[in-house]
Amino acid sequence: TLFDRVWAIGGGNAFGVPLPYIRSYHPGYDRWETHAVMTEPLGRRYAAAAVVGDEIWVVGGEGQTPDGRDLILRSSEIYNAERDEWRQGPFLPEPRYGAVGVAYDGAFYLVGGRNANREVVGTLLKLENRDWERLEGQWEVVEEDLFPVAHAPAVVINGQLAVFGGRMNDGSITTR
Repeated sequence: TLFDRVWAIGGGNAFGVPLPYIRSYHPGYDRWETHAVMTEPLGRRYAAAAVVGDEIWVVGGEGQTPDGRDLILRSSEIYNAERDEWRQGPFLPEPRYGAVGVAYDGAFYLVGGRNANREVVGTLLKLENRDWERLEGQWEVVEEDLFPVAHAPAVVINGQLAVFGGRMNDGSITTR
């Protein structure tokens, strides 16, 4: 948790339209609060996010144009909860949604997801905290041929990245 809250970032409304909001739940007060609107004007659903230091990093996802066309995003942004403001982050090498974001040792790792062709990929990308201010070309490809998976949970355990389950290209769920 960040500031003893649970954070909900983007997502979709009842009609599936991506949302540009961040909300937090404070269990001590049993209330939800709405915070600053994201910099991505198309909203974000299926984005990867993780807390790095005292900020929330949000990467990729799927937005929607005003005419209702879905668009897979390359953009990323950083939320500073103390100032309640967003700033733009570096662009991904390619659009990605349904990936998982994990923070570890001052870096943001992006695992798998779906590309612009909606194919599941097995790429592991890394962005160092010090590179976050640069807007292009700072993502490092750590591994290109990992097990392809999208919409999967992940965690770092004893310095090792663990990904559990997720979806394959054919839509099936893996337990691998």
